[in-house]
Amino acid sequence: MQTEPDDIKLNDILEINFISDDFLVLKAKVSVISIFENARGIKQQLSNLLSKKNIKYLLFDFEKVVYIDSTTAGLIFSVNHELKRNKGQCFIIVKEQQVVGILSILNIFNLVTRVDSVSEIILDR
Repeated sequence: MQTEPDDIKLNDILEINFISDDFLVLKAKVSVISIFENARGIKQQLSNLLSKKNIKYLLFDFEKVVYIDSTTAGLIFSVNHELKRNKGQCFIIVKEQQVVGILSILNIFNLVTRVDSVSEIILDR
């Protein structure tokens, strides 16, 4: 069965965990994240979640991800911009060198703080 655009939901690819009232962790459920055809819907779902819950801190846990597409990188940029506008901060865990390379080329680590674990963020807050 082929999925139609906007068929894939945020919680199909990311596990949603609230660490506190204002701290959200999105942990990848899949090793390959390619959201191109579903980007608009996923971005809207995430934006709604951030605003409804008044999230200030968000961690993308991509520890087991081996590939992301450019649309996913764009989503990270967009979320980071939204959080910064509300005086929040975005973090990312990434281990796979191919993903690190893609994010480095796009200068994402100049905007989003790379961490090794969620506890690293909690201790610094």
